[in-house]
Amino acid sequence: MMVEEVRPDDLSIKENKEWLEEAYKIIIHEYKNNWMNPGTHYVSTIGLNRYYDAISKKRPESWGNDNVDTHNTPLFYQNERAECESGWDFSNRFDQKALNYIPVDLNSLLYQYEMLFEKWALLLSKDDEAKYWKEQASKRKILIDKYLWNQEDGMYYDYNFKNGVQSSYKSLAAVYPLWVGLASEDQARSVKTNIVDLFEFDGGVVTSLDKSHQKLQWNYPNGWPPLQWITVDSLNKYGYTADAKRIADKWIDLNLKYFDSTGKFLEKYNVVDLTINTTGSYPNQDGFGWTNGVYLKILDTFYKKK
Repeated sequence: MMVEEVRPDDLSIKENKEWLEEAYKIIIHEYKNNWMNPGTHYVSTIGLNRYYDAISKKRPESWGNDNVDTHNTPLFYQNERAECESGWDFSNRFDQKALNYIPVDLNSLLYQYEMLFEKWALLLSKDDEAKYWKEQASKRKILIDKYLWNQEDGMYYDYNFKNGVQSSYKSLAAVYPLWVGLASEDQARSVKTNIVDLFEFDGGVVTSLDKSHQKLQWNYPNGWPPLQWITVDSLNKYGYTADAKRIADKWIDLNLKYFDSTGKFLEKYNVVDLTINTTGSYPNQDGFGWTNGVYLKILDTFYKKK
């Protein structure tokens, strides 16, 4: 997605075409050797992907923490590292067994990979490769609908492929299929209803509905900047502009409330009671590029004068 943001528009210039050719080659290497590796991230029996880490030792940043848990086996550490790869460190999404789950967000992003590969292949006159990538994206969409979509709830969920059971853990990971454009109009409408009815609070959208563990920071009542952007951008893309703008307004107001009194943006906010009393294993951090970036992106999208 970053390559798509910065790639040269004019491929008639030789240097620009060579630039895209090199980027295309590098990212396909990552896609094939990392994400589609059946020994690590690709679950061939399902046809979708998981987070993975081969190292079964304590993470370097955890040294010095003397809280020893008798359940901290090599497999525990491997699952913990896989959960860190998700970026959601930590929540109850994966029940401390991230290796066992097919995540909604990861597979949505890989669908975006495949769609961009098709686009770039066409730009590079690689028509056969473009056809292949289109087929890969189509297959992934079918499998996401099969394993991760819940028609009754109108939500996307992660899937435990070890147990053959779809999770019931409600989180903002469900908006990723909208963000990358793979959700149908009916699916998007159902997800939007869930977001507005269950996740939207006075300060924005809450990460999950799980209130069970106060040290799990990708959890209720925390609102994280990247997920605010992904939510409002997703709703806006599907035509729910009023809902997107309302949530964006709430988030901007909460950001400004603390900026006006402290001169700072923070890593995350409590979107339920409009405070900085967030859950997590460490104190809320000052600054943060993603808070600043999302603030500016929302301003540019919803407040910029046309």
